[in-house]
Amino acid sequence: MSTTGVAGLTLGGGSGWLERRYGLACDNLISVDVVTADGREVTASEDENPELFWALHGGGGNFGIATCFEFALHEVGPEVLAGLLLWPGDAGHGLSRAFREVAFTAPDELGSGLVFLTGPPEEFVPARLQGQTVAAVAFLWSGGIDDGMDVIAPWKALRPEADLAGPMPYADFNRMIDDPPGLGNTGPRTTTTSSPTRLSRHS
Repeated sequence: MSTTGVAGLTLGGGSGWLERRYGLACDNLISVDVVTADGREVTASEDENPELFWALHGGGGNFGIATCFEFALHEVGPEVLAGLLLWPGDAGHGLSRAFREVAFTAPDELGSGLVFLTGPPEEFVPARLQGQTVAAVAFLWSGGIDDGMDVIAPWKALRPEADLAGPMPYADFNRMIDDPPGLGNTGPRTTTTSSPTRLSRHS
């Protein structure tokens, strides 16, 4: 969800569309500044307080207050091949087989998910699928656009009734399947500091 704060996301592990290629958010941590329960201000990294650093890789906020994060960054885009493909729910059996074959053999540039949901009352959803069980593939390809089209060709060959796949900014895709506002999925606010790879969390 694009509304989730990077601090809570990272301390919880941080699953995302790029994890096959670059790992979880916590895998890209270089260091974390932490205020411990006894009031000490410490830095956790592979070289400083390594056991605390290990615990912060998915351990949540149980080990203190994380006040600053330093990340390894990866260049993506500016556009990626991404989107949603929708079918009626009864197409799920054949779709799940095709999804498995692509997902198991695809390069690490592909992040994808197979989901079943109720078709929302949106313009991009055919009227007959609105309010009905829908089978969907959500995916992001972070490599070359043409290469990605070749990889997803088996899915598109199944003729989805709604095809929302195409080149787009990563952030636009990351917002496509957000829950409506007000459902309580917003994490802590973040703000950049003097270095673009360091983030500070403020209450």
